[in-house]
Amino acid sequence: MDAPPPPPPPPPPPESSPTAVTAAANVADDPLTSPYASMNSYCHDLSALQDLACRGAWRTIVDKVARSRSLSLLSKPHEHLIYLTFNLLSLVKLRRYPDAQQELRTLDDDLDSKQYLYESYPDHYPNHKSGSMVPFALRWLHAHLPFTLGDRQLALDRLYTLLHFIRDKKLSRNLDSTSEVSLTLWKKREQFVVNTIISHHLSQKEFKVCLSLLSAEISKNEDPLLVSKLGYVQMQYGDLDGAKRSFEVVEKMVMGSDSENVELKNLLSRNKALKY
Repeated sequence: MDAPPPPPPPPPPPESSPTAVTAAANVADDPLTSPYASMNSYCHDLSALQDLACRGAWRTIVDKVARSRSLSLLSKPHEHLIYLTFNLLSLVKLRRYPDAQQELRTLDDDLDSKQYLYESYPDHYPNHKSGSMVPFALRWLHAHLPFTLGDRQLALDRLYTLLHFIRDKKLSRNLDSTSEVSLTLWKKREQFVVNTIISHHLSQKEFKVCLSLLSAEISKNEDPLLVSKLGYVQMQYGDLDGAKRSFEVVEKMVMGSDSENVELKNLLSRNKALKY
């Protein structure tokens, strides 16, 4: 006796539903990090690329991108950008920096150029929200790659440009029109870029710049990790009393919050070890 056929899949939510609206907003912000949209419906075989990246199969990604390009499987501009991003990331992970540089040269150096806007291609995206189709990962790699090739100043210039982009074009927008998921994501990206910039300056013992950046961040968000980093910088240039005060502030912050948090406990232990 034949088994009964499986039940049909549930219908997709209507375009006007809150889920659909939220998905569209997040895809427009960054298709590679949208928690709502179907990846494969947005870009050819994107879920496979994501899975390969999570497993660190960088050579396989390079081969897959080359095959997709040779077979003309990428039909829309944003798909080419997404595949280029995965290819660029893979080349950097494989330490093939000259090849990564060659890949990056296929793009306009201005990632805010009109050619990277959805509205520049009305035939491909007739009902799509306007905005940039450049993934954040591509912007990050564009800033990071010069550092791997020995051009520290260009890397810093691009990192500061990226920080300006995040603050002026993402975090300063009308908050009522920005989803909570998107806002949280861009705040994390801002902190990530700031920490990277601080690390670059710290490697050159440019302590005043580090202190200025950290003080500005702490004034907006008294995060234990940021205050601890301030203490580390103070120790680097010999301000042991200042570092001790910073670590004491962190201890008070942690004890006054969730003291069962393992990460915060480890942070306190590390700070205490540095004090003594």
